[in-house]
Amino acid sequence: MYSEISLLRGNDSVRLVPFGATVTSWKVDGEEILFLSEKSLKDGKTPIRGGIPLVFPNFGAWELGPHHGFAHTTEWTVEQAPKEESNGDVTVLLSLRDNDYTRSIWSHGFQVLYRVALGKARLRLELSVENNGTDAFEFTALVHPFWRMADVRQCKLSGCHGVAYADKTREFFESREEREYVTVTEWTDNIYKSTEPVHALTGVSAAGRTLKIEKENLPDTVVWNPWAKMAADLPDLGSEEYLNMLCVEPGHVAKPVRLEPSQRFDAACTFAVTA
Repeated sequence: MYSEISLLRGNDSVRLVPFGATVTSWKVDGEEILFLSEKSLKDGKTPIRGGIPLVFPNFGAWELGPHHGFAHTTEWTVEQAPKEESNGDVTVLLSLRDNDYTRSIWSHGFQVLYRVALGKARLRLELSVENNGTDAFEFTALVHPFWRMADVRQCKLSGCHGVAYADKTREFFESREEREYVTVTEWTDNIYKSTEPVHALTGVSAAGRTLKIEKENLPDTVVWNPWAKMAADLPDLGSEEYLNMLCVEPGHVAKPVRLEPSQRFDAACTFAVTA
């Protein structure tokens, strides 16, 4: 089992683990908002299947190292223990710095700071990446939430209408989203480029709540569900669990971020249960 950090604010709570800086639970009035597979492995090496992992420094397949980079399979440091802020939010700060392992894959000096803030029916995630090395580097980054869905076939996602996207299920075929609301009734793996800064997702949690997703300096949105055929190929996902999960992922992935020495990249996303 992983060591666990808990944030509590009234009847709302967050649990996260330093392994991958992964948020494993977010409850609003005791109701679970995140999906976590019952078959998720806890071996300290395999990414956690669910919750909110972080993707850095590479989104997708990577010739230098593991799929989606190393941030979600590396132990992070707790820089600041959970504390209550003046506005009532409860926060924790974690960090990841280059080390022998990361430099064996990606030979750059960096520091990533990750602040998790629990508000009332609200979760805010703040990410900063600093180049503290001597050479420039490029990276992609993504916040990868697995949302618990009442029935993914009934959900609707706003904020992608008219947006260009690459369909990974069709070898990155480029298209434009014509639907006012994105719906999911089959294997879906779309990279939407430069989406609206706010999305609304219906059908979240067992009660079918509405989730507001606000993005800051995370221009892109990835929508993923493996559906039955792909789910069958994932050893850490139950055969029917895909019906109760959907990944809607704010990121900076269509174009990499370039940082010169001493430069810093800041981004954030806020999730709020609104109905």
